[in-house]
Amino acid sequence: MTGPGAAPAVPCSLAALHHPHTAHPWEPQPGMDPVHCPGHPTPPDRHTADTITDDALDELYQQIDTLEGVATRAEQLATELRTTAITHQQRADTAEAAVARVRQLHRPVEGLGRDSDDNPGGYGLINQACTTCGTPDELAVPWPCDTIRALNDEHPS
Repeated sequence: MTGPGAAPAVPCSLAALHHPHTAHPWEPQPGMDPVHCPGHPTPPDRHTADTITDDALDELYQQIDTLEGVATRAEQLATELRTTAITHQQRADTAEAAVARVRQLHRPVEGLGRDSDDNPGGYGLINQACTTCGTPDELAVPWPCDTIRALNDEHPS
């Protein structure tokens, strides 16, 4: 707005005018059809059945054919994208399920092994030992094991 009560600067509808132009103060009113604003020159007169020439009609049919081709290709691309998205989602779900199964195999339990909690560098009880790596009741591997560290994107020891 430039002053009290002035209309806001509003861009015109691209749907009606088909190309943008500088915003300017104006207020569209209900029932303005077709929309026309002072920032755009007067639109050319539309052809009627009485005024259209054969060449102009041929041009309109060519535009329709072109737009139908574009719409068909857009529908094909949308279908391809949906199919690709579904495939990627299925692969992600499969990978997440596999990671969950690996985590279930490599969960923490109490165990006996080297580098125990009460005897660093020696043999004894490990409060957090991996259920899969080593043997929890005699040669336990401290948890998180290298597998869990890799899943957590940590560098294995």
